[in-house]
Amino acid sequence: MGEFELDTPEVISEAAKRVLSDSDWGTIAIRDRTEAAKLGDRVESNNWNTGEYLGEKTFSFQPGDRLGIRLAPNASIQEVLDNPEATGYRAPLYFVAIYSS
Repeated sequence: MGEFELDTPEVISEAAKRVLSDSDWGTIAIRDRTEAAKLGDRVESNNWNTGEYLGEKTFSFQPGDRLGIRLAPNASIQEVLDNPEATGYRAPLYFVAIYSS
């Protein structure tokens, strides 16, 4: 995604397309609306989870792969793709590039 300028509608759209492809180019790691997180006893009193805990997930990476993390807490990835210029509570929160070695 190095050809895109960060935090532009173009990179937001491309990231959403890759995630929705459910391929080596991108996938949804956590579906907060339907998958509950496993929380320890200390936070159970503030547990706003919905859905069912589905167990641990693993992902495979190759040396040199790049990982981007984008949170869209108040929108689906499809909604982000449909409106990459959204602001406020519908906008994705952040994008972090992480490189494996």
